[in-house]
Amino acid sequence: MRKIISVDRNPPIQQVIDAQLIPIFIEMSKQSVFPQLQLEATWILTNVCSGSTSQCESVIDKGGIPIFMQLLI
Repeated sequence: MRKIISVDRNPPIQQVIDAQLIPIFIEMSKQSVFPQLQLEATWILTNVCSGSTSQCESVIDKGGIPIFMQLLI
């Protein structure tokens, strides 16, 4: 999914949101026991945040900010 959403032109950000995958990726981002999974999921969420304001808000509204903050520590 990370490779799909990382395309330069017209990334399918809205499709990821519409498929209600944001909560799943947020949960995966919490999985410190699986660092590669955590990295991939966080990368996807970051790419979603690179979209429009409302697309970014879909990550914020589902609790993405505390996870990003925790990963920075």
